Amino acid sequence: MGVLKVFVVGHDWGEIIAWNLCAFRPEKVKALVNLSVAFFPRKRALWRIDTLRALYGDDFYICRFQVISLSL
Repeated sequence: MGVLKVFVVGHDWGEIIAWNLCAFRPEKVKALVNLSVAFFPRKRALWRIDTLRALYGDDFYICRFQVISLSL
């Protein structure tokens, strides 16, 4: 006997994961609480690394994470 539905709490970047869980597996979620960041619909072009790099530069933390991740 597993868990039928869960309460999900997301904070900061964890909210994106929580929203995606609700979007892709709504039958598993009883309730969602997100803190600190307002919901905005996903716009694929906005989240591309090259777009973020052009807007904010190589030192923007998301761009820097990509460099770290690729070097591991």
